[in-house]
Amino acid sequence: MTYIEMCNSFKRYKSGDSEIVANNNMNYKIDKRDAVLSIKR
Repeated sequence: MTYIEMCNSFKRYKSGDSEIVANNNMNYKIDKRDAVLSIKR
């Protein structure tokens, strides 16, 4: 059973005149009993 689903996600950052693509067209599913670890830097 899917608990969380992300479809076609993207994240872009501006750095001066440049654009940094952190992820593009990212898809994932997390089931209710899956273990998930999130690390922030």
